[in-house]
Amino acid sequence: MSEKKGITKTVEFGNTKTIRELIDNSAAVFKEHPYLRYENNDLIYEISFEHFAGLCRIVGSFINRLRTGKGHVIHVALFGSSSHHYLPVLLGVMGSGNVAVPLDVQMDAKNLADSLQRSDADILFYDWDNEPVVEQVKDKCPNVMEYYSFQSVKKVPCLNDILRDERFPGNAWSLEQDENKAEPDDLAMILFTSGTSGKSKGVMLTNGNLTDNVFSQVSPEPPGEAVYLNVLPIHHVFAINCDFLIGLSVGATVCLNGPLKMLGKHLMMFEPTVIHMVPMIAKALYNKIVMMSEQDRELTPKDILHRVYGRNLSRIVCGGGGLPEDLALKYVECGVMIGQGYGMSECAPLISSPDYTRPDKVTSAGKVVMRCEVRVQNGELQVKSPSVMKGYYNEPELSKEAFTEDGWLRTGDLGVLDEGGNLFIKGRSKTMLLGPSGQNIYPEEIEDVLNNMPFVLESLVMQNADNALVALVCPDME
Repeated sequence: MSEKKGITKTVEFGNTKTIRELIDNSAAVFKEHPYLRYENNDLIYEISFEHFAGLCRIVGSFINRLRTGKGHVIHVALFGSSSHHYLPVLLGVMGSGNVAVPLDVQMDAKNLADSLQRSDADILFYDWDNEPVVEQVKDKCPNVMEYYSFQSVKKVPCLNDILRDERFPGNAWSLEQDENKAEPDDLAMILFTSGTSGKSKGVMLTNGNLTDNVFSQVSPEPPGEAVYLNVLPIHHVFAINCDFLIGLSVGATVCLNGPLKMLGKHLMMFEPTVIHMVPMIAKALYNKIVMMSEQDRELTPKDILHRVYGRNLSRIVCGGGGLPEDLALKYVECGVMIGQGYGMSECAPLISSPDYTRPDKVTSAGKVVMRCEVRVQNGELQVKSPSVMKGYYNEPELSKEAFTEDGWLRTGDLGVLDEGGNLFIKGRSKTMLLGPSGQNIYPEEIEDVLNNMPFVLESLVMQNADNALVALVCPDME
């Protein structure tokens, strides 16, 4: 494998305001340092920063050729899992000044067709495993003019056809070098999110939204030293930003886990230093640590940690749910920094990030990130930031409702800021319950306690017809 060779600098925010600039600048700084690392049949492969940028430019040139023919910005939907095929398309589309639409790979044909229509998708790239679902939507989506498999399949248009096309050598973003160069305010991505309820909404994130968020915090690791393991779904902006875009900016090597069932194998194989994950995965892996300690009491805590996570883990970043305090403290006892941030798709996503200098504030969501302002109005957290979305695609009324009259984004979340600037999330405004004596009850706080109990996988707290609190619990059968 390639190793870092005297990397002393990183990508600078001052000259990186678009996805194209992020890709080009990362290639110029980190060159042959490995950006992607993945496994196939027990062999490990790598793609360098320079080579990855070249793949992105080939895809971008191809998309821009179609753009010239169609006369409008091309919307490219992606229907697949995180892979070395998927990522050059995702980044190449945005880098070329066009619009990427990452879709949930678990969608059925009805929801896929709806998302393709509502996002005005022109092209769909898809995993060949999903071909039966894709076949069902073709008659329903007449505006989708081309379909490409990420994987190579005989007599099927595929990504390799594009990458091998000699018209696109990979040294430019279009056949006309500066044509279609995006500006920071130009749309880069439509990301469907349903929040906690209701019909999905297409969050519009610009180049400037995404790059601002990439540089909204400082990475604790020196440039070129971090090794990430991507376990989050690629259609979530948490994965796109924190694993792949931030990875570009700091010279991290991002290892691709693939299906969650491969996590144990790939932790040992890749031995990451940093993992972004949801608390449920952190809990499952800690349960494995406990089980191994009971099976062999001669092992030291450090030995057990190494057998679960590999030898290099230094930091876990949790998001997408509350991190239980006792779980966090258990990881700290194992010598692992752990913390939780807070964000939402509409903010690309980071609003706050963990403060590892304050282990006594581990139950907080950390400190508000740079250039972001947070205020509390009637208990609701409201945000103003260069990372805040442009609005919801083709939903002017919903876009208007998402903001206050003076321009602050309504998060719909309840929270407080303490005197030290630490952010604490209480729950969703729509899910807050009123107790018999009038007290505010936040179901999420109770669920966090239940979810951290042995043998509990998930829980849901609600009120019954008598306004008594009840909890539905899904046991952890493993």
